[in-house]
Amino acid sequence: MKKVQSRTIESREKLLASALQLFSAKGFYNTNSKEIARNAGISIGNFYNYFKDKEEIYCELARIDLEKSNEELKKLADQLFASGQHKNYFRKYLLSQFKRIDEVNKLFEDNIIIMKTSEKLREITTAGNNKVMQTLEEMLRKMDGVKMHASYPVMARFIYMMVEKIGLDIKTMRGTEIYGEYLNEFVETIINYIFGADTF
Repeated sequence: MKKVQSRTIESREKLLASALQLFSAKGFYNTNSKEIARNAGISIGNFYNYFKDKEEIYCELARIDLEKSNEELKKLADQLFASGQHKNYFRKYLLSQFKRIDEVNKLFEDNIIIMKTSEKLREITTAGNNKVMQTLEEMLRKMDGVKMHASYPVMARFIYMMVEKIGLDIKTMRGTEIYGEYLNEFVETIINYIFGADTF
């Protein structure tokens, strides 16, 4: 029985890894279930034992990514409060989020379009975003030197959405001469928004 369970988990993980690779390289609409199965070394019939279709596997990858993002933020919060160096650690968090956006490449480029027809993806995205924003709000409440522009929930949402939306635009600049400057300018703008600066 344990061998069967182990094989089941392994096959599911292979399919998720395959889907992540293909969606990241080609996007959602340029990938199909047969490719995901073939790339994983699993028959298409077996694919359907784990996932109803490519949308379901995409939704699972979105859930995992949002969970990972929240775990990273919580880990950063622990480091941040242990060190007392709030600005430096928050800067580190922002840069890590841009690295994460770069790593998944085309994975979530089609998110907005898919959400129009996928209630499941809307639910996963809303729940995941809310968790991250709640963690961010808790950090803002605990950090020293936060400049209050609005309530903590509004500030947390503003910061999170800025990173998510502008992060995608910054990603499109990778490989150009302005990428590094654009990224640094944005990170410093967020830091200045949180902690205040003479030039903000």
